[in-house]
This record gives sequence, structure tokens and C-alpha cells, in this order.
Amino acid sequence: MRLFAIGWVWFICFTCYSQENMTIKGIVVDNADNTPLPFASVGIKSKPLPTVTNQEGEFEFHIPERYSKDTLTISMLGYRTAERLVSTFDSVEQITFRLIQSEQILDDVVITDTLAAGEIMTLVLERMSVNHPDFPVSMSAFYRETQEVDGSYVSLLEAALTVYDENNVKKRRSPFRTKIKIDQLRRSFSYRHEFNEWWDNNNLMMHALSTNPVPYGYHDLKKGDYRRLNSILQNGKTVYVVTADNLGYWSVCFYIEAGTYAILRIEEKYDTRIDGEKKWEVDHKQLSIMAYPQKRDVVIDFREFRGRYHMSYLKFDGLLTYVTDNEKKTDFRVKQDIIVNEINTDDPVRVQRNEATRIHKTLKSYKYRFNADFWDTYNVIRETPLEEKLIKDLERKASLQSQFQSHSTINR
Repeated sequence: MRLFAIGWVWFICFTCYSQENMTIKGIVVDNADNTPLPFASVGIKSKPLPTVTNQEGEFEFHIPERYSKDTLTISMLGYRTAERLVSTFDSVEQITFRLIQSEQILDDVVITDTLAAGEIMTLVLERMSVNHPDFPVSMSAFYRETQEVDGSYVSLLEAALTVYDENNVKKRRSPFRTKIKIDQLRRSFSYRHEFNEWWDNNNLMMHALSTNPVPYGYHDLKKGDYRRLNSILQNGKTVYVVTADNLGYWSVCFYIEAGTYAILRIEEKYDTRIDGEKKWEVDHKQLSIMAYPQKRDVVIDFREFRGRYHMSYLKFDGLLTYVTDNEKKTDFRVKQDIIVNEINTDDPVRVQRNEATRIHKTLKSYKYRFNADFWDTYNVIRETPLEEKLIKDLERKASLQSQFQSHSTINR
């Protein structure tokens, strides 16, 4: 077994990893055809401790012993939520959780409500400060970023974060005012981008957070030209599906709980084969370059805690093709995950201004002390074929442990 393993699931609360924990291992599948369900939400009922499954539907969930009498919940949009007492699990055995698809509201079923898409979004905005936090909140979170060039991985960065948000829903316009402190960091050798220096000069983590319009885009959401799609059922409750094509460069889809008008999920999707070609000119000192987006997949999930819906998971997956004036083509792909593993509303941890990351300082430029003991106890999931390829690509020059250590410094 390698000393290092790339993981999609992490230690529940890095500030207390020395405490006694119990582990729940599982795989989440569709009950009808046994298809693994990636990015299903796993958590403890009424507790701020979520995680998600990886691309193979697998998870390892480490929780403090004090939650042994609580209830594990597994949920995914379009499926009925599964619940099971934590005390019934064997810490060694991997459990298969089979989620049952929710009933669908078919096209020929008459929907009794007559709310138009714009009316639904008006109610969403009116109840934003009721459904989503409008008070200070801090979160412990895990960030993972990988970059690929022409199908090969060229960099990996992982960080444990403290995120502090004042959540002034109606007044704040910029997501970059959220304060984020890097508690632990490790990264592979850096990669310099030949075709677009933007990737080398910006904090990609903060740009990923900026895709979340709750509450960052409150004023922008008021300008949307919305369309209503067929509703779906989630645990017997109606979920409105509303889309908009004019909120930015990409199409956005909102999943909204009927009655409360809380946003449960946001999706941005683009595929050039379906949506047509887009392109823009890249500002470059020497070359004439055009960028052609091939794919964009953004998913933002929200989790209810104490009557408010907090972001629990954000996924960004984007693929661009750069074409120079001599027709040289290069594919560049960046994948990011921001996974909240604890929410603190009682006594939020404030991040001071001098501790916070900056939008124009890349995480690749941060100096850090590599804490091997921390990462050895940081919860990881079993390697998957995708992760094996990542390790193989990145270890062509040196082991990842050596690369992590090479960036280490006493003074951060």
C-alpha cells in the first residue's frame, strides 16, 4: 500500500483529529441497476458534518464516537433519502446503500400550481435571508485542484481551509470578500501555462467560489430571464426546476424546494457539441491565441442545518482548447472540489485580514510547512483508476511525497 493516497473524502474535523473516531465505509448505488452514484451527500442527521461519495460512489466517513447513537443520512437529488442508525454499522465491513429513485412528475400530469418561473425566483429572492444564512458563519473545508494538459495530469494541490463569511445577503456584491485561511497545504511541482498566464496569476479556489450566486449574486439573480421546466419529487416534496440563459456566459439551472423556496442545488453545464461553439481571444504578449471552451460542469449542493441551507459541496470541471495562429492546439482542463466538512454558526472562527488568501495570489505561490503527520491522519478513500493515473502522471520526475516536501518552509 502506498504511503500516499489521493482522496475524495477527508477527515471530518481536522481540528480534532486526535479524538476517538468511528469509521463507516460504504458504496452508494442506484437500487434499480446498481449504478454507482457519485457525489451523493453523506452526513449525520441534524449535525453539521457532511461528506460526499467519490466518482465510484464510495465513501469512508470518520465521525466522533459521541455520534454513535445518531442517524446516518444519504441523499441525492432525484432519490429518496436513506437513513440508518450509526450504531448498526460494522467499522470493517463496507455497506452497500441502495437509493430508490423518487417518483417523477410526468409531462402529462397536470401541475396544480400556476407559478411562472419569474414568480418562483422572486419568492426565492424574497426568502433568501430566511432560507440561507444572513449571519456570520465559519466552515472547515477541503479543497482539491487538479490540472491536465492534453490528457495528462500536470499538477495537484490540496488544502485544508477555514472559511469565514459575514453573509450580508443583500448588500455584498463580491464573493471575494469571503475570508479564507489555509490551515494545511500540499502540492505537486508547479506547471507554467504557455498559452494563458491567467491560470498562473489568479487564486483559482476563490474563482470557483465565485460561481455560487447564493448569496454572492443576489442582485444578478434579480435580472434573470427564467424558464420553468418540469418539477421533480424529492422525498415526496415538489422541487421546482428553473433555468436561465442570460445570467452569464453559461446556462444555469436551479432546483428549488416548493413551499420554502430554498435553493437546493445549482448547475451550470456547457458542452460545445450540444450548445454550439463559443470562443474568445486570449490576451498574450507574444502569440495570437483563441480559446474554445469544450466543456463546463459546475455543481453546487446545499445542505439544511438548523433551518438554513448552507453550501456543502462545489464541483468545477472545465475543459478549454487553445489554438494559436499557426493552428497548434492544446487542451487544458482544471477540476476543483470544495467540500465543507463542518459548519459553525454558534461561535464562528473569524479569519483576520492578514491571514486571508488574496484573489491575485495563487495557492501555488504560498509557502507552507508540510505536515506529514496531519496528512497521514487526513481521511482518504481507496484509490480508483482515475487516481492511479493521476499519481502515475505526476510521479514521472519524483514521488509526490518528495514534491510535497520540496515546497516546505518553516515560515509560511
